[in-house]
Amino acid sequence: MDRDIRRRSLDALKKLNEFELQQFGDPETLTRINQYELAFRMQMAVPQVMDINQEPKRMQELYGAQPGAASFANNCLLARRLVERGVRYVQLYDWAGTRTAPVRRRHRHASAAEVQGNRPAHRGATRRSQSARHAR
Repeated sequence: MDRDIRRRSLDALKKLNEFELQQFGDPETLTRINQYELAFRMQMAVPQVMDINQEPKRMQELYGAQPGAASFANNCLLARRLVERGVRYVQLYDWAGTRTAPVRRRHRHASAAEVQGNRPAHRGATRRSQSARHAR
């Protein structure tokens, strides 16, 4: 649905909701109208925000961004663009920096040992149990 059709549909829906608000006076109807408006504004803004090709080449180089690629650099550039447009909270993850396979192996090994009663699941538990013994 293009922008104009979406806007006309939303305007028609708004008129129906305003009529319902006048008839029944339910405050949730006003909330619904405002939510539809917010959703429309967000949907119209997202394509522009997400297009990092609009950034000057120099800025893309400073971030190390490569349009079309999935990278932490691209996410940082997108985060800046979102904040510039009023988004209050942006959270970034660097998935390339995680090493999940070794963590899973350690977790599996620790879990198996814990079930057999051989040792605690992690080193911190060993330190805590030793500290607890010395405190007695």
